[in-house]
Amino acid sequence: MSWPWSELGLSGPADLAAVRHAYAERLKTTHPEEDPEGFQRLNEAYQQARQLARKGGRAAPQAPVSRPVSPPRPAEKPEEPEPEEEGRTEEAPVYGTGEADQPAWRKLDDAFESEASRRAETRERMAQARRSTFFHRHTATTPEGVQQLERHWGRIEAAQTMAEVLYDSNASFQEWVDYLHSSVFLIVKGDPDFVAGFEEFLRQASQLPQQVKQEMARVFSGRDAGQVPQVWHGIYELLTGRTPQTSGPAKPAQTRPFWKKPAFRIVAGILLCLLLVPLGVGAIAYLVTMPGRQARAAMCRYLEEDLGRKVESLENMNPSYANMYRLWDEPGVVFTAEPDGERDLAAGQLGYTTDYSNVMLTKALEDLEEEWGCELYPMDQDDDGAWSYHYGDSPEAYRLEVPMWGGDDAVAALGELMSGLQGERWYQLIPPEYELYLVYTSLDSLIWYQYTPEEPFDGPGLLEYYQNEAGPSACAYLVEKSGLAAADFGDAAYRLEPRGTVWTTELHDRTYSLFCVDGVLADTGETVRKYFLDARELYSIPAEAYHADMSIIDLGGDLFDTSWEGVPYQLTIWRE
Repeated sequence: MSWPWSELGLSGPADLAAVRHAYAERLKTTHPEEDPEGFQRLNEAYQQARQLARKGGRAAPQAPVSRPVSPPRPAEKPEEPEPEEEGRTEEAPVYGTGEADQPAWRKLDDAFESEASRRAETRERMAQARRSTFFHRHTATTPEGVQQLERHWGRIEAAQTMAEVLYDSNASFQEWVDYLHSSVFLIVKGDPDFVAGFEEFLRQASQLPQQVKQEMARVFSGRDAGQVPQVWHGIYELLTGRTPQTSGPAKPAQTRPFWKKPAFRIVAGILLCLLLVPLGVGAIAYLVTMPGRQARAAMCRYLEEDLGRKVESLENMNPSYANMYRLWDEPGVVFTAEPDGERDLAAGQLGYTTDYSNVMLTKALEDLEEEWGCELYPMDQDDDGAWSYHYGDSPEAYRLEVPMWGGDDAVAALGELMSGLQGERWYQLIPPEYELYLVYTSLDSLIWYQYTPEEPFDGPGLLEYYQNEAGPSACAYLVEKSGLAAADFGDAAYRLEPRGTVWTTELHDRTYSLFCVDGVLADTGETVRKYFLDARELYSIPAEAYHADMSIIDLGGDLFDTSWEGVPYQLTIWRE
């Protein structure tokens, strides 16, 4: 199943009616405010599917989603089937001898599909007109503004489409109630652009059940049925046939002012005393918490000025979240910020400290991990200097595992990512504090590259080092630290010279890569040992025994386990 049909729950290309119906079904479980990313994907799939459906004309869907099959309404009769051509003969269906003998359910189903497609195409044209009007009325000058308009229009269109699909499918009263109380409807209920489109829908929905109209009138009446907000006047009049009142009902005249009656004065005095106590407590609480609210409001303002994005405090969700904030347009990005001195940008004083940069860095590295399959481990260092796994978005260091061979694209992507992040305004304004360690997937205790943000990240230099030097350097380090070189050379002076990567063969003639290092006598310059490192073993053989056609099996010898600095590694040594 291919996108966008899979996102809508369709098995393949479908007509407009099926696309709209599938979209409305998915909206029941994908709400804009509860799952903004899921709603964005669903809306993008809907836009793409409707474009493809328009290009495909009125072709019937290959596998339409299931929906109730009901007869067309009296005001919307199905088109008559075209008469058969004279002289044409066909094999009679199993249920009769011709088209006239087709069962009623088959004719009814075909008529419903045809009429549904016609109504879907008509409403599609009306939706396109509303969209053009919306973007003509609301303009944006930045890409972020355009994205916000697109998201807002998607919410309006979702609520409009869902109402039209409910009407076309003869939805039950309970389904209408669920819609009128859903987040899809409630978030745009008071939007003038949605209201205008809904009025247009009501003018076309001549067969809307009276019970549904009454429920809609109640929903669009505000808190007081006698005082309908101005924005809903048109909808209220279409639903009830009455012009809404803008003022409350008239109060009956009183012969004697009620406030002069003794009973009222007694009751009012008691109520006033009861009211003043909680009001006083509330006023005190408000005054006590006012400095904190003002500080958080200032913090949001500072962050928005520095980050260029809208920020909101999470304290309203939970009082314990007083120092936690999130991005308004990306709620998943949550970070901490605390006041820190006076704000003086000229002196480089922001007026706060925050882990925003570390949170954004962690998110970027996690995206890299997902795209390239490199294992990422956020780390923290304890008081004893030992590293442990960090739970959260602001670690002190990151350990990234890449394969010994074949990771060129991932390493290049890391270089491009880090160079791009360092060009971001937030990275320059609030430099993150961290260390980045690169290790091999099969040798994760050996760090072959370490970076701290004290100088620009050199992506091309990192790639070149990975391709040409990192592996042999790791091999030389292991040979030295494991004591293998000391065992081979004894008291003789030596040096280890990296030779790059060599290829040998394994079983079934498969190419096998190894990092190579030469063990050279310091006095004579003679190479006496050859060392090889792969993902599993470290090999040591006499230099005169090596030849280019050797296989991995030829390197075999005595096996034993050793350890260096507490890290076990298997060594293979060819003893003479």
